Amino acid sequence: SLLFTGLIIYLFYKTVNMLIQQKKITELKNDLLNNITHEFKTPISTISLAADVIDVNGGGNSKKYSKIIKSESKRLTNMVEDILSAASLENSIYELNRENSNIHSIINGVIEKYQLSLKLKNANVDLRLNAENPYLNIDKQQIFNSISNIIDNAMKYNSSEPKIIIQTMDSNNAFEIIISDNGIGIDSKNLERIFDTFYRVPTGNIHNVKGNGIGLSYVKKIIEAHNGKVSVESELNEGSKFVINIPRY
Repeated sequence: SLLFTGLIIYLFYKTVNMLIQQKKITELKNDLLNNITHEFKTPISTISLAADVIDVNGGGNSKKYSKIIKSESKRLTNMVEDILSAASLENSIYELNRENSNIHSIINGVIEKYQLSLKLKNANVDLRLNAENPYLNIDKQQIFNSISNIIDNAMKYNSSEPKIIIQTMDSNNAFEIIISDNGIGIDSKNLERIFDTFYRVPTGNIHNVKGNGIGLSYVKKIIEAHNGKVSVESELNEGSKFVINIPRY
């Protein structure tokens, strides 16, 4: 009895010690991410400012190059914001700024944001906004970003002209958003991991897709912060369907 009691106490001590060490490592990782991303913000702002000056005072090819600089600095800024948001959500310190918002207006805003990209890719977006009551108490900006991430993936991971269907419906005291596409799809062995932070699905013959593996992880955390859930159905070369379910309470 004394031997077993001693063994149990020892194992309990080792388990607690391991959890403490893991907590310290997680805190160190998040502190590092926060510090690095904050340090990135200053040079990115400086680069954007310099590009504006070149755009105003330059001529000839300088305007073309300043446009590239501004485009890439904006992309870096978005990546930094994504990493900061992911770190905040990981620490459970992010607070939603909830307000009564019209999700149909948010969806239309996302489509307007991607209007130029959709035109360049000759994409077709079919809006089926059928929910009778589109108003929810949500963080409007974060839901906008979440829908944007899914639409962005639908365009990037596509080897043909993108066809995107966005549906809304009322479902058992909840609001559902269903986003379907005709993209390259996801193999069943990768489906269970696509919401993992920094995980990127192999893209086969498509090698020009840029990403950091944060987008879908961010979507999942934001929807769960709203007490909702997000799921995906997909088949390789058959497209994907994302279902977002947000309760009305």
